[in-house]
Amino acid sequence: MAHKLEGRETWAGIEPSASSLDRVASVRKQLPSDELFAEATETFAALADATRAKIICSLSITDLNVSELADVVGMSHSAVSHQLRTLRLLRVVRSRQEGSAMYYSLVDSHLKAMFEEAVYHADHATHPYEETTAIPEAASSAGAAGALTQEQG
Repeated sequence: MAHKLEGRETWAGIEPSASSLDRVASVRKQLPSDELFAEATETFAALADATRAKIICSLSITDLNVSELADVVGMSHSAVSHQLRTLRLLRVVRSRQEGSAMYYSLVDSHLKAMFEEAVYHADHATHPYEETTAIPEAASSAGAAGALTQEQG
């Protein structure tokens, strides 16, 4: 942590080099705004729950209604509806009316790629020396696909 000492920044009493201060200044300039960090962490909050993660993964495959999602994740309609409400508030899913059914989909493809990368990372971290097969469908999409294809090919 940087401290001010006699008008100069120090790190734990050690004066940093000019190149180190330049790197720190450069990184600070490249960081997103605090507001954007807050929005990004809200998106990660969507993945912080296993049920929401299953819903996101399911919706990355195809649009589904509440009954279908309840069957896929093995939960009640009301529990799935509650999670979908949370995901809508986090701007992760959107809904559309089709006849009497409400269908849900991911807001954009970034979420699918982000989820695939998260699953790929988790699988790779827990099985570092094994061939990764967490999301076989990912082999045809961007993000984790490139890594999966390179490892398997």
